[in-house]
Amino acid sequence: YGGTEATVEILGAGASFQSAPAKAADEEDLPDMLQVCEREVLRLLVLYAPREIDTDISVAIYLLGQLGENPLNVPLYAEMWEICRLELLAGRFPDARLLAQNEREDIRSLITDLATERYEISPNWRTKEIYVFNEVDLPQLACDNAVLRLNKCHVQRELNRRLEALRQPMLDDAEL
Repeated sequence: YGGTEATVEILGAGASFQSAPAKAADEEDLPDMLQVCEREVLRLLVLYAPREIDTDISVAIYLLGQLGENPLNVPLYAEMWEICRLELLAGRFPDARLLAQNEREDIRSLITDLATERYEISPNWRTKEIYVFNEVDLPQLACDNAVLRLNKCHVQRELNRRLEALRQPMLDDAEL
C-alpha cells in the first residue's frame, strides 16, 4: 500500500493523476443509465414473471400495470416488452426458455444474457450463517426499486431537456 497515492496525500496534492482525456474515455465506457434501468425492468419481467408479489398479483402483472404499454426507449428492449405484454394478454406468462427460441438472433442473445447470473454467492456464507437476500426472496422490493429507478431516469432526462430549453434564448412556448 502506498505508492503514488500515498505520495500525493503526503504532499497535500490530493488530486487525481488521471488526465482529462482519460477521464473522458472513462465516461464513454459508462453505460447509459436509462438503458441500465430498462434492462433491469426487462430482466425482472423475463425471469420472474409468474412469481407472486402479492395475492393474485404476479411480477408481470405488477410491472405492466406500473409502467403501462410503452415504457422502454431502447428499441430491442421495447420489442421484448411488447412480446412479453402480448404473451401476458394471451393468458401466458413470458418464459425465458421459450423466448430464447425466438427466430431473431438479437432477441435470443438478449434473453440468454438476461437469464445468466452475473455473480454467485459463495456457499461458505451459509456455513457462517450469513444470509443475503436477493430479488427471488423479495420480488416486491426488486420490482419497486426497478420501477422507481426507471421513472427517475425518465424524469431526470425530461428535466435536463427542459432546463436546456430554458437556457436557449428567445424560444417560443410552442418549442418548449
